[in-house]
Amino acid sequence: MNWTFNVETAGYYYIGFRYKQSELINGVSWRKLKIDGKLPFEEAAGIGFPFGTEWEYQTLGADSKTPYYIWLEEGQHTISMEVTVGPQAEFVQRLSEVVTKLGDEYIKIVMITGETPDVNRDYELFKQIEGFTETLTWCRDNLDSIAKDMKEIAGNKSTQSIAAIENMSRVLSQMLKSPYVAQQYVKDYYNNYTSVSSWLYDMTNMPLSLDEIQVVPYSLEMENKNANFFESLWFEICSFIYSFFTNYEHMGLKKLP
Repeated sequence: MNWTFNVETAGYYYIGFRYKQSELINGVSWRKLKIDGKLPFEEAAGIGFPFGTEWEYQTLGADSKTPYYIWLEEGQHTISMEVTVGPQAEFVQRLSEVVTKLGDEYIKIVMITGETPDVNRDYELFKQIEGFTETLTWCRDNLDSIAKDMKEIAGNKSTQSIAAIENMSRVLSQMLKSPYVAQQYVKDYYNNYTSVSSWLYDMTNMPLSLDEIQVVPYSLEMENKNANFFESLWFEICSFIYSFFTNYEHMGLKKLP
């Protein structure tokens, strides 16, 4: 997306955002920022917006007290932002490889067992499918490694995507631990496989609500428009009172008799 703004006086400026990222629980949405079509500095290639349930302010900088200053000439400029996976690019690639192998292996399994395996039959999948044990072991070990590395990036917090990866790893461990009854885990295998595949997509989706972008001159502070406690309380009271006077006909609805 692109935004156009005017600079009245040439000089150093920094950029701040008012945002809310409440969809990726304990996760981070990443954006690449350009000014006039160019990357102003390397750090702008991966701006992280952490999880939070409220509207928050964030300064583009090393931290909230150390913004990155950008020299802007007088006149019109353009800010553009695009979705990027940031430091998760490596995880997306690694997880894609595992998901592909898991999908291929699932097809091989159901070709033998069907979607509902016979509980009274010994399928011995580890004998019928070439490299069955080696493939499951490789997938499990890689899933464990990915989950561990993702936790380090997230500050040792478990996100929903990490939980899905760990659940898939546990199913594979059970199948490897009990190879003669591995077919009993076919349903769990499929459910967790689809869950991991879904989170692989969500890792590249990166939702973000952006209310405003502030371009602030050097030495000035970013304007904070968040409501204080009493303003929030008054808003909730007014909203509650107003709810008794809503005209439903204007909403395209009819009141019940």
